[in-house]
Formats: sequence, C-alpha cells, structure tokens
Amino acid sequence: MFNEPVYDKWLSIPETADLLGVPQREVRSAIERRELIAIRRGEHRAWAINSALLAEEHGQVVILPSLRGTLVALHDAGFSSEESLSWLLRENEELEASPLQALHEGKIHAVRRAIQSLAF
Repeated sequence: MFNEPVYDKWLSIPETADLLGVPQREVRSAIERRELIAIRRGEHRAWAINSALLAEEHGQVVILPSLRGTLVALHDAGFSSEESLSWLLRENEELEASPLQALHEGKIHAVRRAIQSLAF
C-alpha cells in the first residue's frame, strides 16, 4: 500500500491509528512530539494527516522514520506545521523531487542540507 507515496490522500486521526495499529492517543502524542504533522482541513476543520507521511517497513505501516528529525529541523528554521508540510510536498529544484519523496528514497542528508539553506 505504501510502496509509492500518495500525496493527495488525507487521513483522519482514527484512520491513521487504524493503519498504524495503535490507539488514537499515540497518534496525537506523535503529533505533539513532532514525529508527525496534522493540519486542519475540510468543512469541519478536522485534523488530517497526509498519507505520504507514512511508510511500509517489513509489511507494517509506520511513520516515515526520517520524518521526526526533518520536522525538528524545519521547526528550528522557523516553519509552522502548515509551512513544513507545504515545503515537504512541494517540488524542490535542489532535490529534483519533493523533499518528502526524497525522504522516501533515503536522501535524508540532502533534505537536511536543503533545510539548512532555508534558515539563512
């Protein structure tokens, strides 16, 4: 299911918890710890999580492992959650892909270098 990230699919907190096989409170805690981003979307402004922030490892759905350090770096560069998600999803010339796609491809250091250039 998560071999190729789907960037336009949004999940609720309950849906995310079901996919991860954890209680909803663990998803909320992951958001608070900056391991995951949720933004308010839709008519009712419900919390939504982009499905591309998840990955599959050994047949199990997990939060993309490189996401936490990336989110911390973006926060340190002054980005809000919404700005961070927008940056992660937008094509980046330096990376020749979106930063999120680069993270899925294992290009963690290239993404972190791109973030460092944003802070100046």
